[in-house]
Amino acid sequence: MDGRSALRGLAGLLVLAAATPAEAQFSVSPVIVQIPATEAAPVQLSVLNEGENAMQFRAYALDFDMSGTGEHTYWEHGSLESSCGERLGIAPDAFTVAAGQTATVAVSLAPGRLDRTCWSMVLVETSGSSEGTILVNQRIGVKLYGLSGIADINGEVLAGAVTADSAGLEVNFTVQNDGAWPLRPNGVVEIRDVHGTVVASSRVDAFSVLPERERTIRVAVDDSDLDPGRYLAVPILDFGADYLSGTQIDFRVEE
Repeated sequence: MDGRSALRGLAGLLVLAAATPAEAQFSVSPVIVQIPATEAAPVQLSVLNEGENAMQFRAYALDFDMSGTGEHTYWEHGSLESSCGERLGIAPDAFTVAAGQTATVAVSLAPGRLDRTCWSMVLVETSGSSEGTILVNQRIGVKLYGLSGIADINGEVLAGAVTADSAGLEVNFTVQNDGAWPLRPNGVVEIRDVHGTVVASSRVDAFSVLPERERTIRVAVDDSDLDPGRYLAVPILDFGADYLSGTQIDFRVEE
């Protein structure tokens, strides 16, 4: 396989099976790891066996990328320019966990470039268990970011659009990450009338935006109490910096 061929069929948090997907019988925490450039100590991942039998695991890395709508693609580790590559260490890479017990996996980054952030995915995978004649493998992915040497959190909400029809109200807007660190913003979409009064709102759950990338977010808002007329949709996001970012989108609710 070409080293730059995308590996399909994985997701950020995923369970894979040869037939009907089974519930994961283990958990991994945390599922997002950020290692500062000045940090020497490895980060410990906790792997909990929630099943009734001992489980064998392996841990390994892939490169990943994310589209403007949040879909992930996966690549052999070291293929992408953004990869943490040979700097990334995982120990142990194979281990067994008794039922109800927890094991730790140490994830470390060797010193490297300080002027950019690298990212990789650490996969913790069972070695396979037999369910009748079906071999089931389960994987959980941990996003790993090796942060650049200078804190650079810089995001903004760009212009968006509103769809208001019989199916309901949907607000979509684009978030741009202008910084070198990954963003994980959260916030709210407010619907305001012509007097500036908030008449409806919907929470925006935390989502990821890779450095120097854009991502489009779609948020459904309950419009059952909105009378016909003009309104503003106002997405407001907290990027973890010392400011909030938002935009205003004018739209009408028809009779």
